Amino acid sequence: MTSLSGELKKFEELHTQPHKVHKPILILMMLARLKSEGTGALRFNEIVPVLKQLLKLFATSDDVRYPFWCLQSDGVWRVAVSRELVFPEKKGNSDSPLMKALRKHDPIAGFAPPIIKEFKAAAKTIDQVADY
Repeated sequence: MTSLSGELKKFEELHTQPHKVHKPILILMMLARLKSEGTGALRFNEIVPVLKQLLKLFATSDDVRYPFWCLQSDGVWRVAVSRELVFPEKKGNSDSPLMKALRKHDPIAGFAPPIIKEFKAAAKTIDQVADY
């Protein structure tokens, strides 16, 4: 079972590697949405404008595909996908779908159910994670 505290330990290395900020930026963006609107999920096309702007300010690349898709590997994030999204529209050996596929299929993504459950069990957890 995925636990919030266990998964967040994976992000400790980010304090020493500032060029790896894509995933934490998306997490902070979604924490703010969860706190203000009560939902920890959004469609890709809703995330793109805000995330792209944040990445331009704080990251070395503004490729929104990377955090949106690859955050799944950390266990805190889920993307609801269809076979059409993942196959065949991907580049080379990459596991990430092409931007045009993400825009076309507009998948919904957000915090994994066990993470949402932890947030809802203790509202102050959102602030604690944001301060982490």
